[in-house]
Amino acid sequence: MRRPRYSGPRQITWTTADMDTGGKLRYDLVRLTSVGEMKMKSTWRLVAECTAFTRVKPTLAVGGLNPWDHNWVPLDQPEIVISAGNSASRDQWLRVYEIGDAKCLVRFAPCLRDNRIWSFYVPGSPDDPGSFEATTAQYEGHWRMSPEEASPFPWPITTDGWLGRAAFLTQLHVLEAAAERVVYRGTSICRLCGCENGHEAFRLGGWEWPSGYRHYIANHQVRPSGQFENFVVIFADDVSTT
Repeated sequence: MRRPRYSGPRQITWTTADMDTGGKLRYDLVRLTSVGEMKMKSTWRLVAECTAFTRVKPTLAVGGLNPWDHNWVPLDQPEIVISAGNSASRDQWLRVYEIGDAKCLVRFAPCLRDNRIWSFYVPGSPDDPGSFEATTAQYEGHWRMSPEEASPFPWPITTDGWLGRAAFLTQLHVLEAAAERVVYRGTSICRLCGCENGHEAFRLGGWEWPSGYRHYIANHQVRPSGQFENFVVIFADDVSTT
């Protein structure tokens, strides 16, 4: 399954502005010793909230601009993941957008909470009041359409002789039972045999992987990346002991 691209929120806008996608977020690399890997984190802060789906355009400022006065341009970068901590809520996976024009560009991450409240986050610095760290989402099992396609996504490669395959599939099942399910439009097709291979994905611990990913491991002897393998092994043990 390929990580989907988003067309932005289907909201009524009052004006249209030409967009320039310049500028980048500042990321800090933070070692997550629990999974033995490097994850990128970025600092964000909440700047505005408003009631959703009202007849009157909300008045608010996000970086000096009202987001309802502009088209939201989705940026081709991973979502940010705001951890729910120890609460019963799910982690928030937020798409990053940009609004403005050549004179003023604002990058932000919107979140619709409980279908009632829009919250708007902008990049910040650790010294900003109320700032927090968000994790950059990581993806496993999202493939390019063909081996020849120019794409940042990998191609599934068969790996024979991996003795940990059966144990890994058992641990993956433990994680999938605890993970959030995200339903996609349409059905994924296996890149190696052409069978229909699922229409949803799992999210847990800042990772997303398709429901059909286990098909590649069990039927085509594909071995996961080292980062995802470490995550599954350690996180499955944590889930089993809670």
